[in-house]
Amino acid sequence: MIASVLYGWVFYQNRFYSESFLQIAFFIFQSYGWWYWLKPITDKKEIPIQKTPRSSIVWVALTFIFGYILWYKIYTNIYLDARYPLIDVFLTVLSLTALFMQAKRWYESWYLWILADIIYVPMFFLGDQPITAALYLVFIFLAIFGLLEWKKAIKKAS
Repeated sequence: MIASVLYGWVFYQNRFYSESFLQIAFFIFQSYGWWYWLKPITDKKEIPIQKTPRSSIVWVALTFIFGYILWYKIYTNIYLDARYPLIDVFLTVLSLTALFMQAKRWYESWYLWILADIIYVPMFFLGDQPITAALYLVFIFLAIFGLLEWKKAIKKAS
């Protein structure tokens, strides 16, 4: 949670405003997760890892496209000095989509995280944030690890 606050500030200072908003979303999700797991409820059930239901694929894709277009139009009218707004907005909406899918425990969320991290690395490098670029390079490998672990869990469950 501290990292989200710090990176929100760093991204804002470097004119990656959409990434700052993403850090706020991460902070909210982390706060909810912390609160949820601290509640003394004994009947908490873990959602099983599964492939994205076919009925949800089109809905998720359309929501992503609509979210991207809407946020881009709002964002570019407010933040005239933003760095790489097309990519910044794309990555924010992609990350929120991956986060939603991960909360649903849909296996394919990891593909979105890998794609996002692959694009984040050059964006942050070109945006004069080499340490952040290196961190997101590490995130690529962590996302690959998550993908492989969830793949094992799906095979084990079937």
